[in-house]
Amino acid sequence: MTISVALAMPGDRSEQAVLVSVEQDRRFHVVRRCLEVTELLALAQAGLMETAVLTSTKLRWDSEVIARLVACSVNVIALAKDEADAAFFRKIGIRNVLADDVLSPGQQRHEELLKLMEARPAVDASGRGFAHAVQQDQHVGMPEALTTTMVSIWGPTGAPGRSTLACSLASYWASCGREVLLIDADPYGGSLGLMMGVNDLEVSGLSAACRLAHHGRLTASSLVDLVRQVSPNLGLLTGLVRTERWPELRPVSLEVVWEIARSVCDVVVVDAGFCLEEDEELSYDSMVARRNAATISALSSANATVAIGNLDVIGLTRLLRGLDQFQQVRRCPPHVIVGNRGTGRARQKAVKHELQAVLDSTYARTPVVVIPDDPMTCRKALAQGVSPLELHTQSALGQAVIEVAHNLIPHNQAHPLRGPNLLQRLAS
Repeated sequence: MTISVALAMPGDRSEQAVLVSVEQDRRFHVVRRCLEVTELLALAQAGLMETAVLTSTKLRWDSEVIARLVACSVNVIALAKDEADAAFFRKIGIRNVLADDVLSPGQQRHEELLKLMEARPAVDASGRGFAHAVQQDQHVGMPEALTTTMVSIWGPTGAPGRSTLACSLASYWASCGREVLLIDADPYGGSLGLMMGVNDLEVSGLSAACRLAHHGRLTASSLVDLVRQVSPNLGLLTGLVRTERWPELRPVSLEVVWEIARSVCDVVVVDAGFCLEEDEELSYDSMVARRNAATISALSSANATVAIGNLDVIGLTRLLRGLDQFQQVRRCPPHVIVGNRGTGRARQKAVKHELQAVLDSTYARTPVVVIPDDPMTCRKALAQGVSPLELHTQSALGQAVIEVAHNLIPHNQAHPLRGPNLLQRLAS
């Protein structure tokens, strides 16, 4: 059976050599010489090609295009003119990169190209596309020691306190001497910038990072340039300024942002959105942007997660129903379940036992923490642009947040020592 090959090399000097070499081999058949990126994507979507060979000509390649090809089970091969070209192709997600002299006269390396064209790419067995082909954390227990921990905070609709908990946890770990990066990844509108007292919110740090990642230009240095220092050891990557700009948070680009963020700090705390629905997958155009993909990416890429819900009838119902969707995304329960806005010490203990009893059948090993209702402290913190934990560490609210933090990262757990850290580079 022959392998269908598409060439996307318009105007490149090596296109004719590749065409001749492929056509002479009966294992392959060139279905089309594409002049536009959209033409190549249409072939992939229709299942009319198995391998794509491309070069850096007048066509503009980015991580989103490569991700769509991989999602269609296309084996992508890039021919690079030089080392800079090769580095760019690798940054946007192409694994098979060869020098374009593989087909020069007298060269025997053309067999290397043909061998790569025969290989089949690894695809997501679930069939749900590239956004789900990220590494799933199957560990239900504690995050691994001595590695950067990425903590994603999720909660259902109804303002359960995701952002307040995220900034409080980040502030606590920063006060313990860890380098912490707080990221606002809510596709329905970010609030962490306002909560942490950042006045200039004209530009979204996360959107800018995604744009750089989309074009293969995001590095640790460029990411740090986008981070705002809000307190010692704590940096903030601001979220969306305008909610209609959610398509900028592409899941492919976000995966690059998560990876690089882990390289510049000890703990990454992500404030995710509330919605986990994947009904958009049923649309005819499977390449359409999906608003909830940012939240799903944040949860899928994290190695520690928190689910938070309000301690009232409506809030608990939403939390319990949302946990079913959460498990479909994560393939495991959250590391900590938080009941927010508890009233009265006796009532808090009773609610905690009742909640644990309800969760025992499915989430028996998951710790449950109740955070007391303290609206006055939260209002004061918002007015001052700090986290509630910074105002009253010894309060009942502060102690509950610390309990959540210790369930995620034990207090006596060592953290990696790095070179020039996040805040040192920010200060310089």
